[in-house]
Amino acid sequence: MSKELQRHEGVYTKTSGTCGALADVNITTVAKEHMQHDGLVVIWSVHEVKWGHYKNGAFQFSDGTNAIENAYLQEMRIFNDIEELRIIVQNGSVVYRYISDASGESVSYVDSTSRMIGENDAGYAQLHKIEGFTHLVDTGRKLSQIIPVTATKQYCYLTTRNYIGYLDNHQASYTDYRYVSIVDKEA
Repeated sequence: MSKELQRHEGVYTKTSGTCGALADVNITTVAKEHMQHDGLVVIWSVHEVKWGHYKNGAFQFSDGTNAIENAYLQEMRIFNDIEELRIIVQNGSVVYRYISDASGESVSYVDSTSRMIGENDAGYAQLHKIEGFTHLVDTGRKLSQIIPVTATKQYCYLTTRNYIGYLDNHQASYTDYRYVSIVDKEA
């Protein structure tokens, strides 16, 4: 069963640039310079994928840590309903792309929702209570992740905003996308 996607009209501003060499960049400072609001964060590192919260200019992860390990960082996204900061490590340099839906040029977009890997593991939550996080488990593939939402339903979904632009041949296409939110709901 497929769900029809609805096209919306809005505004957005996009900026991007290079922050410098990975060894010289303070990721928390980059986040504070760009993010105007609290949000959720996901980090792809060499050895793990880690979810957390970004609140009042600081990170909070389910394992109790709040630091970003630059040596292992590959990519990172901080996002909320209004904005997203995407940080990528390329050839030893940190580059960023920031999108804000608060103001800017007119744009059309489509929001799509994808089910996240795993089901809410209520048993894990009872044994290991981590305030503001939910443990998702896919027992068949032996995968799990701890995501930064308090979920009561079986499944969680990631909403992605896809911006529509026009190519040189005037064909409509998705020109960029960003994460918006994570919600829980029944299938």
